[in-house]
Amino acid sequence: MRKTIVYILILFLFLSKCDYSTKNNEKDKRVHPTEYEWTIDTLDVDVRVTTFRPTDFLYINENDIYIFGENSHYNDVYWHYDGKEWRDTCVIYGTRDIISVINISDKIYGAGKTSWYLPEYADFQGGVAFYNGKQWKQIFYASDEGKRVSYFLDIWGDSEDNIWVGGVFGNFGLLYHYNGQEWKNYCLPDTAWLKSFSGTSSDDLYAVGYYWESGGLPLGAILNGYFFKWTGEEWKIEDQFREPESNREHYPFGFRDIYVSEDYIYSCGRGFYRKKRGEKEWEKFELNLEAGFGDISGSSSDNVYVVGDNGRINYWDGDQLYTSGEICPGHPFCTYKKVWTDGEQVFIIGEDDGDYDRVYVLHGK
Repeated sequence: MRKTIVYILILFLFLSKCDYSTKNNEKDKRVHPTEYEWTIDTLDVDVRVTTFRPTDFLYINENDIYIFGENSHYNDVYWHYDGKEWRDTCVIYGTRDIISVINISDKIYGAGKTSWYLPEYADFQGGVAFYNGKQWKQIFYASDEGKRVSYFLDIWGDSEDNIWVGGVFGNFGLLYHYNGQEWKNYCLPDTAWLKSFSGTSSDDLYAVGYYWESGGLPLGAILNGYFFKWTGEEWKIEDQFREPESNREHYPFGFRDIYVSEDYIYSCGRGFYRKKRGEKEWEKFELNLEAGFGDISGSSSDNVYVVGDNGRINYWDGDQLYTSGEICPGHPFCTYKKVWTDGEQVFIIGEDDGDYDRVYVLHGK
């Protein structure tokens, strides 16, 4: 009997060890990004466009990749990669300016601003459209919010009957939800421009936003930063701060973008931040006070990228933070606007700070 118990304990310890090793090997099997092979594509925009500002990146598969942006006239310009080459599509007199996109059920949903050009000025309304592979179709615009200065900054969804879009209307936030039949206007608990959504499911959804008092971005302006959580019935403020721009090193979390993993929440703005779920305090990984970080992407808590101005690219592997130069052949005079990763590869999109009609696509795997 005693020998049997001993054998059972040995077997249990062996199986436990095997399981532990398997979980650790999931990370060990991946090629570390510092060992990726990199390619850099240079996209020279048609002279008619004069400039190209990347706004979002969408990876569907290796033969179907999009880069969205706008030209100097705030009209749509988007590039498509078919597995062989990048091709640009210029919409000089378009009616939709895509700022954020998402892929749902093989349809590309884009959110931004819908514009009508009048003799004296341009009116903008927050708009949503989808692309079925052949053409764009407008499906919603926030007409009841008035016309001028209204646009969406981000879109999130996990099905065609569960889509969120958020942005700005004048000095107030703009937030809508689509349930498959109608668009419903939601009110945020405070004045905030909703900037970015992220979540693991419709029951686990978060967002960040901000509001500048006195308008604009002078050093005397005061920034109100917000971290929201969707409760299933309303958006609740989980954390917030109010600091003058001159004290930007004291911002506790990022207000520009957010990434939610199973156990941590990451944000970026004037720095790169992380907090464990269920805890209050944010951890500061790195600050970028000169301009800031603008985009963050991850596939897990040990595979997170954040990019920004002045050629800044950071990578967190769960144990160590790697900075520009340690990751990839970056460019110090480049503003990196978007990053995307699935754990096996990464795309980083940047615009040349000196040549405004040139965009770089960095691909590592």
